[in-house]
Amino acid sequence: MLLGASPLRLSFAGGGTDLKEYYENFDGSVISTAINHFTYVIVTPREDNSFQVFSSDFQVHFKPTKYNDLKPERGSELAVTVVKPLLKHAN
Repeated sequence: MLLGASPLRLSFAGGGTDLKEYYENFDGSVISTAINHFTYVIVTPREDNSFQVFSSDFQVHFKPTKYNDLKPERGSELAVTVVKPLLKHAN
C-alpha cells in the first residue's frame, strides 16, 4: 500500500501562472503559501492490473482503469501523479 500526502496551497495572487503550460507562453509570478491541512491518496494494488480512485476531497469516484490508460482527470490528479512514476520504474 502507498500513502501520499500533499499540503494544501493557498494562492494570494498569480495562482496558476506557475504551471508550465502558462509560464512557457507568458510571464508568471505567484504569491502563495502551504498550510497545515493536507490532501491524501491511498493506493492499494489490485490483482487485475488496474487502478481505482476515490477522492473525498473532490467527492468523485472513478471506475477501475488499466495502469497504461491512466490520465489525470479532475479529482484524480494527485493519485495519478503519485502512481505513474512508480509504474515507470517497476517496468
